[in-house]
Amino acid sequence: MVALLQFFKGNFSAPFGLQINLSCPNAGRNPAALITESVKILEIVGALDVPIMLKYSIASAPIAAVRELEHHPVCDAICVSNTLPFVWEGIDWERAWGTPTSPLAKWGGGGLSGRALCPLVCEWIARLRDAGFTKPINGGGGMLSPEDVARYYQAGASSIFIGSVALLRPWRVREIVSRAQRLF
Repeated sequence: MVALLQFFKGNFSAPFGLQINLSCPNAGRNPAALITESVKILEIVGALDVPIMLKYSIASAPIAAVRELEHHPVCDAICVSNTLPFVWEGIDWERAWGTPTSPLAKWGGGGLSGRALCPLVCEWIARLRDAGFTKPINGGGGMLSPEDVARYYQAGASSIFIGSVALLRPWRVREIVSRAQRLF
């Protein structure tokens, strides 16, 4: 992928960066090996000489581990959060799904996106900032209203991303983007 991007990047009509998703709950990543893997990936993609953002799930990214990326010269920013794996603490799974068993159990359990993520991701971002992380953080998960943008801003996010709202409440996307433009 890096070789192809290097070959074609001069043909792009606009500057670009690369976001690398290291967080899918179905990937079975080992949180203890997260930074070792991240550093190896950064060494490879560093040859591109473009902004690099690593994407993590709060479920697989311990604060202390992500904090180690603070001074890595190739890591320009991080993004949190991807979905949370089924039975993640802090979520009433029976209320969310109507059953304590994942409907995707036979495929590894799946993950949850949507409203329940917002307070958990905002808390994680605030804790990472409290730990001294100063690089930009792109925050998202459960972003369903303009008020959620303010929650991410207050937690310490540098920008936001949206997902679920585009499917669940698409009429709110414009308001959310406008709020983000005013805050960030």
